[in-house]
Amino acid sequence: MLLMATALLLPVSSALADQLDDHISELKKEADIGNTEAQKKLNKLTTQLQELESKAKSGDAESQYKLASLYHAYRSREEEANQLTLQAANQGYVDAQRSM
Repeated sequence: MLLMATALLLPVSSALADQLDDHISELKKEADIGNTEAQKKLNKLTTQLQELESKAKSGDAESQYKLASLYHAYRSREEEANQLTLQAANQGYVDAQRSM
């Protein structure tokens, strides 16, 4: 599951994605046993990702590019990442244009 919202401000490398996966897994384990701090962090990450997805769907070029970067890091959503990057580039988002 893509809960790596901490990476939303930067394009995500595969190494960073792996680290974030580990972090999220640990948060989930802690949240499952009742750790309220872990539950709060996990909820915050989920909310941030949902907000990013919503902005991207509504046509926000920067959000499309950030979400595409996140998807590229996971390779499982490569087609969707390419589509989002193209949408952002077509709207003049320079980082997306450079990445094509």
